[in-house]
Amino acid sequence: MNPGGVDVEAAGLNYIEVYQRHGHLATPKPFTPGLGGVGIIRRVGDGVSNLKAGSRVAWVNVFGSYAGQLCFAEQAIVVPDSFSTEQALLFQGVTAQYLVKEYRTVRPGDGAWPKC
Repeated sequence: MNPGGVDVEAAGLNYIEVYQRHGHLATPKPFTPGLGGVGIIRRVGDGVSNLKAGSRVAWVNVFGSYAGQLCFAEQAIVVPDSFSTEQALLFQGVTAQYLVKEYRTVRPGDGAWPKC
């Protein structure tokens, strides 16, 4: 069996990881922090046909994303060459989308600094 693997280029730092480290959220043990990141596929696992070795991918909801290497497939999406590492960190974008579109209706003037 070939599990495949990804070399982690960068991992996002999110509030949920802070909560996990402080023990406010249950985590599997042993535990390596991190839930999202960007990396290069080192080896494609058995049964994976939509990804290839050498592709740059991003992911969310993968425990252990602070590690140097990971084994997973379901959550990986290919990152366009035009994206920087920062742009490819999905968790921050997903969080922003949720806050702006689903949690609250943004109106003109929201977030504007008060005039002094």
